[in-house]
Amino acid sequence: MSQDRPTLAQLQESGLKRLMVACDRCGRLGVYRMPRLVAEHGTETELSDLLAILTADCPARSATRAAVVCGAVCPDLPDLFGRDVA
Repeated sequence: MSQDRPTLAQLQESGLKRLMVACDRCGRLGVYRMPRLVAEHGTETELSDLLAILTADCPARSATRAAVVCGAVCPDLPDLFGRDVA
């Protein structure tokens, strides 16, 4: 597994205690505890897959216009990996 597609195991090993998910387009903001995410989704779940799961109820997930597509990101992760991820 690479840092290009980080898994929950890698995030947990990095010392991350909580994962923040935010969207500038709709104002969504959530903070999830890592132990619970791992228990519910497993250590091998990739961050991109987890974001899709956590934002499954977002009406913009299926939008076809780029201006309205879901923009959910994990804003704290560049500090851990030194670049944008997922």
